[in-house]
Amino acid sequence: MFVFLMNIATKTSEFLTEQNIKNAAFLGTALTIGGLLGAVSGFLYGRVYVHLKNITPIFSSAVVALSFAGVAYSSEMILFTVGTSLVYIGYSMLISYLYGVIFDNVNAASKNISVSLAMVACNLEAFFSPYIVSIISNAIGNSSAKEGLSMSVLFYGVLAVIFVFPVFKKGIGSNTTKAIDGNN
Repeated sequence: MFVFLMNIATKTSEFLTEQNIKNAAFLGTALTIGGLLGAVSGFLYGRVYVHLKNITPIFSSAVVALSFAGVAYSSEMILFTVGTSLVYIGYSMLISYLYGVIFDNVNAASKNISVSLAMVACNLEAFFSPYIVSIISNAIGNSSAKEGLSMSVLFYGVLAVIFVFPVFKKGIGSNTTKAIDGNN
């Protein structure tokens, strides 16, 4: 996930130049606004989870995918800033959900090492992100920044669809159980 999230940091400057978007000097501020809003959404995660429960990863991944699309197809700095902010907000919710899954599924003695390993994986993905995106870009023959951002749209869109399956499976199982229990 971090491989494609890092496109927001590594591709945006190049994107603004490629697209000749005015006020590109606002990039640092746009990323800062996004980061701050992402932090606030992390604080509010519990309240969001109460309402969304198991569809949280679907919703969050979809927000990130749509927001990356907003960034990749923005023609003005304001839309770019809104898209960037929504990427950070959605990702903050997604990562909070995933760390919650780790905590819920690991015994107490293993929680620290599990979170540490997850953080190491995130840092490695962040480090290797430009290289991996470059390899994929070269393989498809388009190394533009817009294409790099579009890869993030595709990745997070597919991730949202993948997160649908456990919810759907759980929903089918619970309905089947209710039907069986109702017949007895």
